[in-house]
Amino acid sequence: MFIWIASYPRSGNTFFRILLYRFFGIQSYSMERSRSLNKWPDYLRFSKVADQTVEEMAQDADMHWQKTHYLAGTDDYPAVYIVRDGRDAVVSYAWFALDYRGVDFTKVDASVFEKALADVIGEREPFGTWSDNVRSWLWRPKTVIVRYEDLVARPKAVMAEVGKQFGLSFVDDAIESPSFAELQQLRPKFFRRGVVGSWRDEMPDYLHERFWQLYGDMMRELGYGVDDALAANGRRLLQPSC
Repeated sequence: MFIWIASYPRSGNTFFRILLYRFFGIQSYSMERSRSLNKWPDYLRFSKVADQTVEEMAQDADMHWQKTHYLAGTDDYPAVYIVRDGRDAVVSYAWFALDYRGVDFTKVDASVFEKALADVIGEREPFGTWSDNVRSWLWRPKTVIVRYEDLVARPKAVMAEVGKQFGLSFVDDAIESPSFAELQQLRPKFFRRGVVGSWRDEMPDYLHERFWQLYGDMMRELGYGVDDALAANGRRLLQPSC
């Protein structure tokens, strides 16, 4: 049996996979050979490299879970899709992209970050825009939707519900989720803030307006409301610094 663990980048895919291992003892695969695969301590060694093709895993009686950030394909394999407030996702992805390029966070000024964020908001390759990615998985058959904000607030309860969907039981009912502080200590750049709604103090108003123009329909469909603080606080929309 083959199951996708899908999400737009920086939407909680890694955290979900850690919890999958923590609560059910299931190691999952990544489509790419992760540079950090062996940097986790044994008790968090949640990932492994696949030695079978997707088709071979689908035919296997055992359960195989695989991470992806790509748009949904035409297969009908079961999936879990983790969806996050798109504003938090693109802000986190912009920081991740800067780190991937070797940029020192302590030396990033506002204009550098805003350029990276603007690029991520409109980027279509290789994972589609945030809205494209969500839309491709949202109404796909046999897909369980997990909201990132619920996963952070109630990890054990959410994973128990996922377990029911796939016939899984906790390896030990006493096990708890690792804390964000614990994960941040292990990987401080990857687990950067862990704050729901962090976009509010990181996304400039003019980029928030741009994001909402592009993806407001999908945000509303998912139940994420536009922040009224722009109007309520009387803040003038900032203009790009370029």
